[in-house]
Amino acid sequence: LYDLTPADWARTCATEGVPFGYLVAPVRCRRLDDDEVVWAYTLVASPGPARIGNEADEPVPSERYLGYLREGARLSRLPESWQAYLDAMSRDPSAPIGSLLDEGARRWSAEE
Repeated sequence: LYDLTPADWARTCATEGVPFGYLVAPVRCRRLDDDEVVWAYTLVASPGPARIGNEADEPVPSERYLGYLREGARLSRLPESWQAYLDAMSRDPSAPIGSLLDEGARRWSAEE
């Protein structure tokens, strides 16, 4: 689990294409360090016509977000098979909205 500031969460949602490619969903998680069950938020693929690209394709996270997922999987010592799955994933550069959002995020962070 990652603790994000409201500004960081808003930036993550914007760069990942919420609500076009993904929706925000609450989930219950069991923390690995103390086994406590906590509520968190995750991104899930948007259904139907809100999807980016071909309906048969699942949206792919940005490389930045994939980096967070990969780092979290390694730090949490998740199974090698899951880490390999994440490592094999790559950003689809042909997704138009994702590319525009990534560019907007770069400009926005450069202005900070």
